[in-house]
Amino acid sequence: MQHPIYSCSHISRPIALSGKLDDPIWQQATEIELTHPVSGEPFASRTTARLLYSTDYLFIGFQCTDDYIYATFSEHDASVWKEGCFEVFLAPSGRFRNYYELNVSPLNTVFDTFILNGRTPEDESFQLMTSFVNYTCAGMSTRTFINGTLGVADGARGWSAEYAIPFTSLIGADNIMPATGDEWKMNLCHIASAPHSEEMNYYSWAPVFNSFGTNNRTNSIRVPMGGGRCESRNADSACNPYLAAALVLAAGLEGVRENLDPGEPHHENLYELSPAELEKIGVQELPRTLGEAVDAFAADPFVERILGKELRNEFIKYKRAEWEEYHQSVSQWEIDRYARMF
Repeated sequence: MQHPIYSCSHISRPIALSGKLDDPIWQQATEIELTHPVSGEPFASRTTARLLYSTDYLFIGFQCTDDYIYATFSEHDASVWKEGCFEVFLAPSGRFRNYYELNVSPLNTVFDTFILNGRTPEDESFQLMTSFVNYTCAGMSTRTFINGTLGVADGARGWSAEYAIPFTSLIGADNIMPATGDEWKMNLCHIASAPHSEEMNYYSWAPVFNSFGTNNRTNSIRVPMGGGRCESRNADSACNPYLAAALVLAAGLEGVRENLDPGEPHHENLYELSPAELEKIGVQELPRTLGEAVDAFAADPFVERILGKELRNEFIKYKRAEWEEYHQSVSQWEIDRYARMF
């Protein structure tokens, strides 16, 4: 696979960070547009990046268009990728087996770590990756700017971020300060904020389809290349992990025992298919609310056969009460959306 090459220009002075990329010196940087890592197609949430370097710092700037910007994490090293962030992966050594990951959220919350990557095409298990979570990119500065209102649907036009990363905190190459002609490996990523449209234009979120595939994260069941294991991606925090694990194991064993055929794996990006196209290939949506999930749970005789009638009925009763309680609460989104109309 031919990887793109970015030529990073040297600048004679540091950049004044504001989060807006409004320092005129940014015009010396080549702008690149981030695309889908598999298809190469542009994201609906258009994202661009620029890079420059001075004697002491690597500067990276991101800009994206997005009408819904969501972020709540404020503590350093929080899991910002679960909500939305820009991600920088840097390998000064030029080797992809060891690299730095530097993420920043719209709230300017930073997650930074150093990774040793032992995964292979035959075994993509995350257990083969070692993350040095105690690593801190000492001396790094970041700034962000939100063009609009945080956490309000259709309340923004986009957000941007700037990094100033000291070379002394990026150990890897023989010469810590890069020289002309040095080559690093890198990757840049934008994980968009929570999706809010039925088209699911954002590729980084949990799957919504009852389907399976190989190295394709738009499926609810993923069998990584090389086989030997499967990844169930459709559970969330509303489920009971013990009951979920019991039912997943029982379903898998029944499939083996009955020699059930799951059909052909899906390699395409299911988020990009229309409802008619999904129907044509026989892919259905998973329940989209807790209420729908409980109804599906109650309608499946497999559940009672595995868990027993009493446990099944009590769990359904408990979860329906939880769903009713949810509907009696007023969320911050409703306040932001409707209170100002009256």
